[in-house]
Amino acid sequence: MLNQKPTYEISNREIELAPRLLIEVLESPTLPKNTSFEINAAGYIGSKRRARDGYTYMGTADLAENLEDWPNDIIIPVDELGMGNIHLVIQYRPDDKAYYIKDYGQGTGTFVKIEKPVVLKEEFIVSYGESHMQISALREEKIQLKFLDGSKSDQILYFSLYPLVLFILLMVSSKLEECLAVILSLRTSVYQGGSVMCFGRMGSGYLLMVMEISLVLMAHGISFITHRLFVEDPFKLEDSTIFKAGQSLFLVKVLPPKY
Repeated sequence: MLNQKPTYEISNREIELAPRLLIEVLESPTLPKNTSFEINAAGYIGSKRRARDGYTYMGTADLAENLEDWPNDIIIPVDELGMGNIHLVIQYRPDDKAYYIKDYGQGTGTFVKIEKPVVLKEEFIVSYGESHMQISALREEKIQLKFLDGSKSDQILYFSLYPLVLFILLMVSSKLEECLAVILSLRTSVYQGGSVMCFGRMGSGYLLMVMEISLVLMAHGISFITHRLFVEDPFKLEDSTIFKAGQSLFLVKVLPPKY
């Protein structure tokens, strides 16, 4: 499990062959914009933790009796609201030479921006603006959506097949067999955009896709908007992934091996 710190070390050979990550600050109340943190297969370069275990921890805790017990690699100022003592962890996995992010459970959550279809799992939590929603796949081709906070807190909605969005989604991905959709903020003005969260059926499961649709430009294209998925389970980081921790936004850049 990611929440249990490992005891093994990543070899020098693996570090040479593995891609690297550059984590850049996009927005933050406590970190200067464009601040960057470089991570290789062993972990955060320059970490006081001095471990080579493939894990990088981010949070506000920065005190320990010895370096072996140092809680975090990337230390965030303690006055950032919502940032936990150990907020998140990024793990390098040698089997597919990729990095995975996971919330550590000590802050207000770690969320990644949804920019492509993701496999829907039970109890997924999605951030929409300042609201959070829990999504469940149900029987009889229905999706349950529960608002966790805000003015609609505890409200539960059920949705089934929505043919119009099915047509739009099929233009994007021919793999989707059918689609269930929730129109969250379709504005009345034809000059304004609307946001749509779609669930596409694939085999025995569902895919989650979030899109922005302009009523005027509906026939000309689709672009994605800012909905974020709570990463309770490890989520693979790819180039240009954006994630939120506390009040800060970070951009992930995947770099080639250094050697």
